Amino acid sequence: ALLHRATDIRATARVHLRRVVSYAKLLGLMLLFEQSNDGATIMSLSGPLALFHETVKYGHALARWVPTLVTTAGWSLSANLLLAGEKLRFELDAGAPLPRTHAMSKPHDSKLEARLERDLHACASRWHVERETSVLQIFDADGVRRLVFPDFAVVSNQHRVLVEVVGYWTPDYLARKLALLERTSEPLVICIDEKHMAHLEVPHFESSRVITFKKWIEVTELLKAVDRIAAGRGAACA
Repeated sequence: ALLHRATDIRATARVHLRRVVSYAKLLGLMLLFEQSNDGATIMSLSGPLALFHETVKYGHALARWVPTLVTTAGWSLSANLLLAGEKLRFELDAGAPLPRTHAMSKPHDSKLEARLERDLHACASRWHVERETSVLQIFDADGVRRLVFPDFAVVSNQHRVLVEVVGYWTPDYLARKLALLERTSEPLVICIDEKHMAHLEVPHFESSRVITFKKWIEVTELLKAVDRIAAGRGAACA
């Protein structure tokens, strides 16, 4: 309930990182990653109050994710809150006497990925979805080493193109996300959910690497972007 009033959150995970991250991304949470000096992963999340719309829905998604973090050893969480017009700081870690009422969340299949997989098969494409991807390490403009966990990859016999899906977003979050991804030479497509586009303008980014979608990623649009990227890397793609 307190985190429903958060403007921003920082959480630290030390074990079961893939599970914690994948569930956060499945829920569409707005977060960036960096690695601490002791090897832990620090997650910077936008709180519900950072959004202009859908704050309750986003807050519910955040509430579903927090128990997964709490089940891991050595976790910590801090947040800036706005309660009754007063700014407060909230801090909690694994030393708190919290009951672990939830088991570690099971791996969840993304309906978006499953739909895309079916569509690729239906159009007899040589591309297929690969769900396990490697972590990218990218230095941002301030020299901070950020971690990027692509949602999945689209793979053919000749090419492998990473796909990053952006669900909830604000102009500031999206600008930071796109600026970071622009700093990698990895073949990468960014898919942005249009749910906020009635109110917000997508920041400028290299258009050949960005597509937008409504609810589902259109396979034809994704393949056009994938083809452009693959062709630019020197080999023909199908």
